[in-house]
Amino acid sequence: MSITERPPASAQADALRSEHERLGEHAEEIRVAALELPVLAPEERRVLVDRIVSFLSGPFAAYAESEVRALYPYLDRVLDDPHASAGMRYDLEAVRQLTDRLREADVRNTPGLQELLYGVHAIITLHLRKEDDLYLPRLAQERPAQLEHVLRAMREVRFEHDHPARGDL
Repeated sequence: MSITERPPASAQADALRSEHERLGEHAEEIRVAALELPVLAPEERRVLVDRIVSFLSGPFAAYAESEVRALYPYLDRVLDDPHASAGMRYDLEAVRQLTDRLREADVRNTPGLQELLYGVHAIITLHLRKEDDLYLPRLAQERPAQLEHVLRAMREVRFEHDHPARGDL
């Protein structure tokens, strides 16, 4: 099967693909933000960068953690290769590192900010495309109950990310 051919997609694979579309829209907003930086005052840049960092360290980080903890172990088993998802994990670590750099970046350094934002955009966009084109067709061939179990585990990880346990309660 070539990369462009797709098996009949399961509802679960379609759910992942829909989430990728939503995340891809956010990645596109990051690219547009990079284009707009030169015309913004430093205070406006700070607000924009903080909003992007908030997304990357919030919803995107929760999504990434759910992939690392639930989806990729399943993919590694399905593909019978403990390293099948290593490149995908590498992408997510690169986004995390760029997020850390954005958090500390000097808003007066427009070219530096643009470089970081374009880098985040490129990595997220490529990451989502690799999953859609290389992994989701294979996942769509799995039993729906198995994929539903993986999606439920991913939702649980996101919930944990968004609602950390408090030791002081």
